Amino acid sequence: MKEIYFGDKNTFAIRYVPHLTIQAYSYCHLVLAGQIIGNLEEICQVWGWVYSMKYIKKRIENNFDNFKNIEFQNRTDEEIFELIWKSNRVKEDYLPEFDYLPVLDNKIWKTCHISIDETTDGWLTTLTEHNGQLKFIWKCWSERRPEDKERLGLLFSVVVDKDFLLKTLEEAFEYIIRDNSLKFVSN
Repeated sequence: MKEIYFGDKNTFAIRYVPHLTIQAYSYCHLVLAGQIIGNLEEICQVWGWVYSMKYIKKRIENNFDNFKNIEFQNRTDEEIFELIWKSNRVKEDYLPEFDYLPVLDNKIWKTCHISIDETTDGWLTTLTEHNGQLKFIWKCWSERRPEDKERLGLLFSVVVDKDFLLKTLEEAFEYIIRDNSLKFVSN
C-alpha cells in the first residue's frame, strides 16, 4: 500500500492510504504534531470523510471568528478544552476542578469540536483561533491501539498556520477524490 502525507507531519497533515480491495474505502487520518489520530487499521468511507473535512474547511474559511471566544483569552489549553466540552455537558457531568469556568453557549461546542467519522472516535479534539492561527487541542480517551495506552488521558496541542491548513486540506481533497474516482472508473 502506498502511504501519502499531505502537509507537515510535525504540525498538521493528512495521512492517506488507498484500500486496495474495497471500493470507496481508504485509510484517512489527521496527523497532529506527529500523532496519527485514530487507528491505522481502521478504514473509512472516503466520501463521508472528505465531506466532513470539507465542512470543517468551509467553517474556517467562512466563519473564522466563530473559533474564538473572549473566554479563551489568557487560559491554559486545559481550560480552553474544558470550556468547549463543558458547553455540551449537562450540569451533572461538569468536572468539579473546573467549577470556576463559565458555561458557554453550546454553539462553541458545535463550532470548536472536531468529529470526522469513526477514525476520530477515540479522541476528543477541538479547534480554536489562536493569534490569527488555528490551535488543535486533543486528548486520547480510548485505547484503540497499543501506543494509545501511554497517551490515554493526556492533553496535546499544536498551533497551525490557517493558510497552510487550508492549502493542505485542498491538496489532500484533490488527490483523494481523483484517486478514488480513478478506482471507480477502472473497476
